[in-house]
Amino acid sequence: MSTTRYSGPRRALHWTIAATFLGAVGSGIAFGNGADTAFVPHVLLGSATGLLAVARLVLWAVKPGETPPRSNAAARVVHWALALGPVPQLISGIVMLVLADALARIAAGLPPERTVLSELPPAAPHGAIGFALGALALGHIALALWHHYGKGDRLIARMGRG
Repeated sequence: MSTTRYSGPRRALHWTIAATFLGAVGSGIAFGNGADTAFVPHVLLGSATGLLAVARLVLWAVKPGETPPRSNAAARVVHWALALGPVPQLISGIVMLVLADALARIAAGLPPERTVLSELPPAAPHGAIGFALGALALGHIALALWHHYGKGDRLIARMGRG
């Protein structure tokens, strides 16, 4: 049973990325279902998630001990996918904003042109990666709960205050 106590910066990045990611997914789904008011929160939360993911990757590069768990191949794949996945989301989101001139519309108080956004080349991969990351996140949450309560290894406590 692991007793690894994760560092403060690692825990802060993990929980901040988790919160912004959940908000980005929720607002992205809402926007996709017709809620124009969800677009700006989606852009802000998605951008925050992507930038924080890049910060975490930089942290891992300078502090290799902060990288994802090495317990088994499946855990490594899921953690790396969740760590890297927000980066193409950030890039594809920025490309769509630029191609659709969405920032100018937002600044003018207008909703983005949904049909223009949905027809842009990055739209399909952006949505597919978002749903894949959402599915991975749900599995990640379920397994974290299983580790904490099922195995009794206090994983959630180690990723929290103690």
